[in-house]
Amino acid sequence: MACIICFFEDDFQEKLRNISQQRTLKFEDTISEYKTNFIFEFNNLEIVYLCEKHKICNNQTKKWAFDLHESLCKLSDIGSFFEEIKNVYLKWINGRIKESIDELSILVKNYKLLNQTYKFDNRFFFRGRFSKKYLDTDELLHIPFDKRYLISNQRYSISGQPLIYLGLSILDIFAELKLQNADFVDINFSSFLLKPNQTLKVLDFTSEFESLLKTIDNIANSGGNIKFDDPQFTYYDDTNRIFYKTILISICSFKRKKESESWSFCEEYVLPQLITEIIRNDEYEGILFTSTRINNSLAYSEEPFYVNRHKLNLALFTKYNPELKYDLDLISKFEVSKPIKLRDAYKIDFKEIEKLKNYIIQSENNNPKFNTLGSLAEFSGISTDISLKNLLVKEFSSDNYIQYSEHPTGQVHYYLLYHNLLTVRNYYLM
Repeated sequence: MACIICFFEDDFQEKLRNISQQRTLKFEDTISEYKTNFIFEFNNLEIVYLCEKHKICNNQTKKWAFDLHESLCKLSDIGSFFEEIKNVYLKWINGRIKESIDELSILVKNYKLLNQTYKFDNRFFFRGRFSKKYLDTDELLHIPFDKRYLISNQRYSISGQPLIYLGLSILDIFAELKLQNADFVDINFSSFLLKPNQTLKVLDFTSEFESLLKTIDNIANSGGNIKFDDPQFTYYDDTNRIFYKTILISICSFKRKKESESWSFCEEYVLPQLITEIIRNDEYEGILFTSTRINNSLAYSEEPFYVNRHKLNLALFTKYNPELKYDLDLISKFEVSKPIKLRDAYKIDFKEIEKLKNYIIQSENNNPKFNTLGSLAEFSGISTDISLKNLLVKEFSSDNYIQYSEHPTGQVHYYLLYHNLLTVRNYYLM
């Protein structure tokens, strides 16, 4: 049986979505089926103290999770929340487009579900395109405005609207391209480094519970004593919002049915695209969301609390300019690297990354030019190592799992990370 911590893990919710989708034909029925399965599992969770996976956690962490469970069990409108979302979808498929957008806007406003702006703590991302030949840098940008007829229906964008889809890991990029393992050698990869003097307003549309629980566990392990209802701990008043946000995210994360891959309409994309319309009207520049193409059969971590940074996507909206082929205002916010392939990437010892990172931090302290360079180097190194060092990825040639840093995807990732730090040192500090 699952505990409250297991319940909020991506893999657990993915299983609930998959079984719900397999038992229904229409998406509105899938939402109803998922509601039933979600509520049943939630009402029958075992206490965290008995969970085989999480009973080894710090006692303070388990107490906090237990109290969280008790608090969420008092919510009385979980079922009606599902129904409100389903009604938004029903209005859309009945042609009442404006009503569906308005109703969803009211719903997310009432529950404060779209208030979390992503903080670019690492500030670099990746993009990839398959090609036997080497591509130029501009071929790793968004599809040009004069070729928008090539743009198909995507989860957070509709046909004809170019977006820049980026990933927080090379593994994520590879999974999103839907290629065979043997094709990896012919993928062109570029990194997108957000310049130190640039910012982006991006909606964080990812579940916050895993990060929250990991924070709690870190504080508990360091000797801190945090009670669930501690008014000094800001997340206490936020747990109900995070719970409903998790439901909405999950409903927006149903996989596209295999038999409909070539169809122009995808019912699973309606709600995500409505979210996109709402936030674009609120002048967001993009949305951060979790990939639906990576699960434990491809990569996993044995950590009791694992923040799934390796499967996060960033979709950046473009603004059309009839005089240009690309959104240069958006692109100019990034340092875009020259595309490379696996054959170009040699293995980088993480000690070299740490050495370069520390040089940048020390140089900025001695002669500050940008107040973001230190944090950029800090998070590019430490955050990447913490997030990915315990990630195990399935080998291309066998069913064995190896560390991400040893896997071809990880080797390209660390190589581009090193080059990003070189960019910071050479362009901003020299």
